[in-house]
Amino acid sequence: MRILNSYFSHIGLDHSCKNLIRNNTLSISLWDSLELGFSSNNNTIMKNNFSDTVCILLLSSSNNNISFNTITTAGIGIMIANSSSTVVFSNIFFKNMTSSRGKILACFINSTTYWDSNYWDRSRIVPKLIFGKNFVHGKTRLWINVDWHPAKEPNINDR
Repeated sequence: MRILNSYFSHIGLDHSCKNLIRNNTLSISLWDSLELGFSSNNNTIMKNNFSDTVCILLLSSSNNNISFNTITTAGIGIMIANSSSTVVFSNIFFKNMTSSRGKILACFINSTTYWDSNYWDRSRIVPKLIFGKNFVHGKTRLWINVDWHPAKEPNINDR
């Protein structure tokens, strides 16, 4: 499915579990391409092409798998908030080079996320740091996740 130029989210799911979101092209919405919110658990997001202000947004959702997607962004590639046990595996993150605004390829807030084998806009030899925030006892603290095995080149064979 190809969805372009929508006003709100292209795909938005709340309280929705065990969905497979696969083989879509989602781009140019006012908010985000894909939003899984409020107990949207055990979903698989794979083999999609995203190009948007916010490509993937997870809110208060657990046990989701995000893999083999291509994410080109003018803003935030993936934002994961108040979600647990998310796996982000073998995705390709590209920045939108036509915009002068700063890019955040991925971030998280109060979430446990496992990142592995993603391509981060360029070849990397050392692990990729993914910055986020944790709120502990009413205070905001910088928190870091790590993709310990970032891909050295984009793996386009699995797409």
